[in-house]
Amino acid sequence: AVVLFTSVMLARFLDRGVIFTTQLALQSLLVVLLPAPDGGVFTRSVDAIVGGVFALVVTMLAPRDPRREPKSNIRELLHELSAVLRQCSEAIAKSDSTVAWHALVRARNTQPQLDTLARSVRDAREVARISPAYRRYLAELGDLRGSIGFLDLAVRNSRVFARRTTSVINHASLNDEAIENVAEVVNDTADAVDILARALGGGEGNDARLRHLRQARNELAAVGSRLHPKALGITDLQGDALIMLFRPLVVDLLESTGLTHEEAVTYLSEI
Repeated sequence: AVVLFTSVMLARFLDRGVIFTTQLALQSLLVVLLPAPDGGVFTRSVDAIVGGVFALVVTMLAPRDPRREPKSNIRELLHELSAVLRQCSEAIAKSDSTVAWHALVRARNTQPQLDTLARSVRDAREVARISPAYRRYLAELGDLRGSIGFLDLAVRNSRVFARRTTSVINHASLNDEAIENVAEVVNDTADAVDILARALGGGEGNDARLRHLRQARNELAAVGSRLHPKALGITDLQGDALIMLFRPLVVDLLESTGLTHEEAVTYLSEI
């Protein structure tokens, strides 16, 4: 019990992943329960060291592209975010709060994807750091890690926005003009997120990545310039609050394209 408890606590301190904790706990039980080998109690330790060294050598000399998994994960996450925004747009256009609630549930279900994405980028950076063949990708993986933080905020803001959308629809706070304009703005944001997915999660070269980043930035800037309640035809206080909640989401997405916070805010319409 003492060995198992110590192993679990050490595993949680080193890595919060469930798989790593389970593996370390099982190995500790094997060491305690199995009889000591003929070579002495440290024979298994020597075997583990030899196996670990060979694994590192193989990783250094013949690794797979470390960018593949994090790019795939970030693409899936952004496609989910785009789908959430499109559901919110549909809910506003149809004045259907049930669709907005489904968007909220979908946004909440992205948390495991965010956790997986953070781990995959961290693992990819470790592989790139020790592998001479892929060390040149460290800068790109660093940019991805920076974008993930802003995408995390954007996803969290999408949950807040979807929840507020449900309330706004239930209270019939938007007139016909505002419904059309807000639904269009949210849908345009989803289009920009799809472009961002190609930029951050695509398998194309660096030139294509930068081109898609610029395109996504321009699309998001166009959305930000329209985010003023009066410009969207909103006359109700709850509608004003809905747009105020959407503005930080657009800022987060702009920052994920490589802009600073100050630069991203300048693209928003002044209130």
